[in-house]
Amino acid sequence: MTRIPGITGAPISVLAVGLSAACARTPPAAMPEWALRQEVRIGDEGAPEYALTEFGELAVGPDGAMFVPQLADASIRVFDRDGTYLRSIGRRGEGPGEFAALLRMGIRGDSLWVSDRSRLTWFSLDGSYLGSESTTYDPQGPRFAPGPVLQVMADGTFATVPIFMPSVDRDTWPTGVPVQRYDTTGAILAVMGVFDPSPIRLFLGPGDRPLLAMLPFQPLFLHAFDPAGRWVVVLDEAAATSDAPSTFRFFRIGPDGDTLAARDIRYTPVAVPETVHDSLIAALSEGATPRDLVSARLRAAPIPGFYPPITRIVVADDGSAWLELQGHSPPRWLVVDSTGTPIAHVVGDPSLRLMVIRNDEAWGSVRNELDVPFVVRYRIQR
Repeated sequence: MTRIPGITGAPISVLAVGLSAACARTPPAAMPEWALRQEVRIGDEGAPEYALTEFGELAVGPDGAMFVPQLADASIRVFDRDGTYLRSIGRRGEGPGEFAALLRMGIRGDSLWVSDRSRLTWFSLDGSYLGSESTTYDPQGPRFAPGPVLQVMADGTFATVPIFMPSVDRDTWPTGVPVQRYDTTGAILAVMGVFDPSPIRLFLGPGDRPLLAMLPFQPLFLHAFDPAGRWVVVLDEAAATSDAPSTFRFFRIGPDGDTLAARDIRYTPVAVPETVHDSLIAALSEGATPRDLVSARLRAAPIPGFYPPITRIVVADDGSAWLELQGHSPPRWLVVDSTGTPIAHVVGDPSLRLMVIRNDEAWGSVRNELDVPFVVRYRIQR
């Protein structure tokens, strides 16, 4: 065990050093291809209850009911497993059962929890308001602000990643951004992994004004919680520099910061096409942005020749993790078990964003040609 500088009293397992001997290496092997067969699609611009706006996640009850957050009006729409509208929960506001922001949500037993900045609100699955509790805490680190609850853990504690606030002085940045677990008193109990903030880059703009840039295609905090709140999956990855087979590292971290599984996973790098490269340059140059500013930004955060391996993670209820591979259209996932051993590939519909995977079903969102989102439920054909 060691301690990360600037985080007082938070023991962690070393993720980046000393695990090579313990990590299993996954040999290349043929894997089965699973299919997703769409069974339900929710969305209708002509019916108010079914006309959906932006949502980044959803929750699914034991009976298959879908809880869909609507950021536009700060409410949650509920549909039964066949897609019939049932009710809406909450509205914008600061009062009981209201939301200033819909940040994260999940099902714990027979209740729905909703994370709203520094507050957690609980509802019964029929929409009745059960109560709220404060989730304030001190992240205990330089350049950190408290983050919202990202997961209610199995023991009732909370997990989050603090908000990282970069400064002009790069030397004041922390060496890592932690996944923190804390209790209802705000006391930090453990660190469940540490992220490298180096994908955030500083560069000088007009008048030598310091500006921030992100490495293109590089997810900043690549992690996902087990929906039951038993662990977190963390990936350590970087873009390859050639098309030769490469590896990234999978970790499953327990609530006390113990490494439960670690494995190097092989993948085949995908080159960033010239068309994507050119469109990114065009996007950076929009609004008559000066050429020297675009050039400075690209020097600080250059466009890689190859995509980093993974762009998102979804942990299924059986402990497996679905890792969305970057650079594939339609989207493609590598499914690994709880030890990080690859077990299958899955190809999905264009624009599919998976959010919940349970038993032989998967839920997520797709978009039509007008970029309107729809909720979808699939049958997983193994």
